[in-house]
Amino acid sequence: MRNLLFSIAALVLGSWFLWSGLNAESEVPKQEDLKRVNGSVTWAESSRNAVYFRLSGSERIYFYPSRAGEMATVSSYLSPAVGPQVSVLHGPLVSGQGPVWGIDGQDRPLRTYDQVRQAWISSGQWAKWGGLALLIAAAYLYRQSKAERIASEA
Repeated sequence: MRNLLFSIAALVLGSWFLWSGLNAESEVPKQEDLKRVNGSVTWAESSRNAVYFRLSGSERIYFYPSRAGEMATVSSYLSPAVGPQVSVLHGPLVSGQGPVWGIDGQDRPLRTYDQVRQAWISSGQWAKWGGLALLIAAAYLYRQSKAERIASEA
């Protein structure tokens, strides 16, 4: 019975991972739906998963997720000690924060929309393989539970 429950759990998780990996592009907004804002960085903080920052004249917090790639480059450029002037391409608010889909410095683009989009989509590749592995495990566990049931009936 335990293998059957694990099989069901692996089937559900595997299906979800596979679906999210196959639909990673649907999570990326179209470039025409994004807004551009300019300002100098007044505050910036990095975590393992994102770089958070504010721009002058706004209380909105923008975040650049690790899934967008090149987080170290963005983090070092946005250092509040420098207070650089930036141009940010951001999407609709998520939990009161604006996700960043492109960022330009004064002299050059740091991460273009196309670079962020490609990094976002490619980071979902592991979900395809993980989902497939979980679906194979689900089939194996189901077969084991069936064999256990037959053995217990004999």
